[in-house]
Amino acid sequence: SPDGERLLFTVLFDPCGPPDRSSIYRLDVADGNLVPLVEEDRRVLVAGKWLSNETAELIDAAGAIWRIDVLTRNLRLVE
Repeated sequence: SPDGERLLFTVLFDPCGPPDRSSIYRLDVADGNLVPLVEEDRRVLVAGKWLSNETAELIDAAGAIWRIDVLTRNLRLVE
């Protein structure tokens, strides 16, 4: 996050073939708390850029852009 408090990372399943699903996790730097935000999603979302301390951009396998609130886990497609 821009304030350095959180990290996002992507876990791809079956990375040796074309991945068929992904998970996104938030790591709270201060205490090491790991929070699943999206689990085994078939859209194959990957973490993109931070838009604010609470909002990040995700990109799916088709190139569509999503926004996620990393505190509430609210995910929405950007139109």
